[in-house]
Amino acid sequence: MTSVRKDERGLTLIELVVATSVLLIFTAFALQFLASTNSATSRTTKDVTAENDARNALRLMTEDIRAADPITTTYPSTSSCPSSASSPTGYGSCLSFTVVHNSAAGVTCPKSVITYGLVSGAIKRDKVDYDSSCTTTTTTTGKTVLSNVVNASGTNVFRYFDSSGNELTSGAQSSSFQSAAAVMVTLVVQYQSGAPNITVSSTAALRNNRV
Repeated sequence: MTSVRKDERGLTLIELVVATSVLLIFTAFALQFLASTNSATSRTTKDVTAENDARNALRLMTEDIRAADPITTTYPSTSSCPSSASSPTGYGSCLSFTVVHNSAAGVTCPKSVITYGLVSGAIKRDKVDYDSSCTTTTTTTGKTVLSNVVNASGTNVFRYFDSSGNELTSGAQSSSFQSAAAVMVTLVVQYQSGAPNITVSSTAALRNNRV
């Protein structure tokens, strides 16, 4: 009988180096793919989060503005609207209005005075509540509604329209803004440096604004 000898030489050094090199190359490609996938997932998550935050802020603002009765024609001096000017040109980044909580004609209280303004890249909100005796009950000042707002100089946060659908320009009289029939709110949000900005907008018809 003839015995069969097994080859016990194993791998040569060159074969081991080649195998290790192939494994390292494969690992590098796999890690690069995982990093790219993770980056894309992170960008998508931030994008979705930023858009949801913007839409939630937009919903809050338009719900408040719809109940305006009426729009204020001068700036309040608060952290949300730090200017003290009374010119309508500033209405593009600041809006103050009263919401009366009693539907009876001629009744002015209870009410809330709400102010929205774009300050240092954030939408701020002030709210002062008054009881039926027109006495202040609660005050909220400078609450951040939305951060990373990057509206360009030509993109106003607030745009105003009369009952015929004509947009009010900065040269319009204060009374025109006070009796506006609708306000369009536009928010441009930057969720990540270098990424496309997110723009959301909505128009609120002022059902109670009658001057």
